[in-house]
Amino acid sequence: MAGPTDTLNQALGTWQLWDLPQPLQQAPHCGPPLAHGSAHIVYEIHTEPQAALQLVARVRQRATRTESESCAREIEIWSAASAAGCAPRLVYADAIGEVTVCHHANTLDKPATGLELGTLCQHIHALPPVDHSLDLKVEIAGYLETMAPDQRNAWQRVMQQCDVDASLRLLDQDEHYLCHNDLTAGNLMRSRDRLIAIDWEYAAMGSRYFDLAIAGQGLCPDERPELIRSVLGDELDLALMSAGQRAASLITALWQNRYEPAAAPNPHTWRGEALAR
Repeated sequence: MAGPTDTLNQALGTWQLWDLPQPLQQAPHCGPPLAHGSAHIVYEIHTEPQAALQLVARVRQRATRTESESCAREIEIWSAASAAGCAPRLVYADAIGEVTVCHHANTLDKPATGLELGTLCQHIHALPPVDHSLDLKVEIAGYLETMAPDQRNAWQRVMQQCDVDASLRLLDQDEHYLCHNDLTAGNLMRSRDRLIAIDWEYAAMGSRYFDLAIAGQGLCPDERPELIRSVLGDELDLALMSAGQRAASLITALWQNRYEPAAAPNPHTWRGEALAR
């Protein structure tokens, strides 16, 4: 069975087709890993043993989305976002989105501010619309299906007690924009002193209130009002904000239960926190 470096080395063989302003003069090879996430490994790309390019490769190890077409859709949106300066510039993607190569970006040397993150959200929400939406019900059902029956039943009970369906209906009725839907701290980087986003797997049309609720989880509490104000101005709808926060906290909790169980809340803890908001 091919490992991530084997998969990457196959993709590196297409180097002469990469979309670069100045084509490479020799074949690149896989450098050391830079990051290892729940679904991807990111590698440096070298042309000589010690000559790192300003390019990185992301190798997908597993999809975290329920929908089968999410990989191709991610590449479509990532390309538009990179052209608008919201994402690292994409120079190569294989046919199934398993390997992508993009320009290097810098990790955050200090946490993003609410204004910075709000500005990035505004730029993303202004991108051209696409023909698909993030179906939160489908995502929730996908996470629940992976659970043991007793755990799944416990989550379904607390979801009913918190009337999650009402929150999802309200978000679905909201005006839809193109949203990243996963602007966590780990998905934020800098390029030329500008905040940009990586990992566009969840990007789709949806409510800005869910997008902002996910983004706000990684901010210190004092910065969250500026994030909201910079995107929504005086148009804030408190019912939608509450719905977005409830849906975002549930999606995050279910994701943690699947991929980071040590950090995940149990259903009753989540219920208490959700009802306290």
